[in-house]
Amino acid sequence: MRARVPTFAPSESAFGRAGKATVGKGVRAGAENSPFLLFKKFPRVRIGLFAKADSCSSDEECAFRLGFGKVTKLNQVHGNLIHIAEKMNGIADGDGLTTATPGLALSIRFADCQAFAAYAPEKKVLGLIHAGWRGMAANVITKFFEALEETFEIAPSETYVYAAPSLCRKCAVFSDPYEELPKHLHPFIGRNSAWAKAHATTVDLRAAADAELDALGIPGEKRERHPSCTKCDPSFWSWRRDNSAIARNYLVAGMTFR
Repeated sequence: MRARVPTFAPSESAFGRAGKATVGKGVRAGAENSPFLLFKKFPRVRIGLFAKADSCSSDEECAFRLGFGKVTKLNQVHGNLIHIAEKMNGIADGDGLTTATPGLALSIRFADCQAFAAYAPEKKVLGLIHAGWRGMAANVITKFFEALEETFEIAPSETYVYAAPSLCRKCAVFSDPYEELPKHLHPFIGRNSAWAKAHATTVDLRAAADAELDALGIPGEKRERHPSCTKCDPSFWSWRRDNSAIARNYLVAGMTFR
C-alpha cells in the first residue's frame, strides 16, 4: 500500500521539543548517551549529530566515532529519490536512505536543509532524510514514507522521527518564494507573526515539514525537533552564513546487533 501524497496546511501540532541537546562528542556508543530524547528508549539505535566543534571530515569518520565500521551515504541532489541501503551498489544520487541491517550506519550531510532520522521499533528499520527546500517541493518526506511502506510494510504512524537543526523561519529567506516554490508550500510564506508578515520573502520550512508529517499520520508525541537554527547558532555549519565548501554537519545513525 502506498502512502497517500498529502495535501497539507499549517497546523498547531508540532514536534515534541528537545531541550538543549548535546551534539558531537557528547554522542557516544549507547542509547543512554543519545541527545535525542525519543531515541533513548531504543538501546539498539545509535545516532549522532556532528557539528563544527567535532571536526568530523567524512561520513566514514563520523560513523566510526559511533562504533560502526560500515556506512552508506548518498550523492545528495536535493530531490526525492529514496534508496534501500541493502540494494545499493556504490554511491547513488538521492536524498533518503533506509536499512534493516544491524552494524551498518547511514549518513547524510546538511548545512541549512532539514535532516530527519526515522525509526520503526517493531520491525527494526532505520532511515534518514535530507530535505532541502527543493526536496520539500518534491515531497521527499512523503516519498520516504512511501518507500518504508512499500519495502517493509511500515506505516508512517509506526515510526519515531527526529529533526536535526535547520534554518528557522526568520533565516529561510527567498528572492521570490511565490515563484520559486510550488503552491503546496505557499501557505508557509511570511506567516505566524507580525515580523514574518512584514518579511514576506521568508518561508517557514520547518512548519511545512511538520504539516506534511501531520498529514502522514505521525503523532506529535513520536516526533522531536532540535531547537537550534543552523544560521543563528554558530556551533553549527551554515551554508548561508559561512558560504564555505566545508560547511556541512552530519546526521549519522545505525543499529547494533543487540
